[in-house]
Amino acid sequence: MSYHRRRFTTAMAAALGGLFVLAPLIDLGIVPVAFAATGEDFRMSVDDLTGENFQMYPTSDTGAVAVMDNATAARVCQSRRVGPVVWRATAGSPGHRVRIHDLVLDAEQFAGADVTLVAAQTSGLRPVEPGRGLFGMSAGSVRVDHYSQAGTATNAGWMSLPGTRVRVGVGVPEC
Repeated sequence: MSYHRRRFTTAMAAALGGLFVLAPLIDLGIVPVAFAATGEDFRMSVDDLTGENFQMYPTSDTGAVAVMDNATAARVCQSRRVGPVVWRATAGSPGHRVRIHDLVLDAEQFAGADVTLVAAQTSGLRPVEPGRGLFGMSAGSVRVDHYSQAGTATNAGWMSLPGTRVRVGVGVPEC
């Protein structure tokens, strides 16, 4: 075996070994995960997203920004296509919800089959970026069923991802 092949094999074995050790701890919520996906187009879908202190406003560069302080979701799926290869990560179930703190969704397109806002208003928005938030909506709480987005940035200060599953390959379906 060549020197470079041995180095690659050793690096891959170490990475997979680390994944096998961390995955169960992330699944149980023992190891928190900071999550950020930015700069490249991706797809994301969420079933039964609920959150507190919801705010949404348009942006000039991407489309819209939505912010939630605390959120939970029954199922989360994120995928990114590079040529014929798709990277897809899923987490959560109705019995083991994904928990998210300080969620910021910056998307070109939002879609929700059913949105419920509690204590909704159109003033008093908290801008995430200076100069943003000239108009929009806010609510004390929000529930969105079958949410999906196409975007370039999703950030969370902290996430617990029970049941995490990652797939990479040709023929892997996007979210």
